[in-house]
Amino acid sequence: AVQQPFLEDPNLAQTFPRLQEAHPLLFECIQGPGDILFVPSGMHHTVTNLCDTLSINHNWINPFNVHWTWALLHAQRKKAETSIEDIRFLCGSNDEFQSLGDRN
Repeated sequence: AVQQPFLEDPNLAQTFPRLQEAHPLLFECIQGPGDILFVPSGMHHTVTNLCDTLSINHNWINPFNVHWTWALLHAQRKKAETSIEDIRFLCGSNDEFQSLGDRN
């Protein structure tokens, strides 16, 4: 069941002093076994697991975030290549070295 969070909680009021302003936009839900919750891409959210939980996410890369993802992957690949540069001479070819960088 989706509901708006309880505003009377003094801890929430202290931690989030502008909660009253955001209240119409906040929702809280408790999922039961077999329940599914769709959170749109870019939607800020937080999760508290009440017990052991399995989360399956499928939209890690989508039109909303592909430019950030590409920049991150490019930077990580460069970092991987830099970290293994000292063994480049062990590779039989530049393609082999690039493949090694891709895997690291």
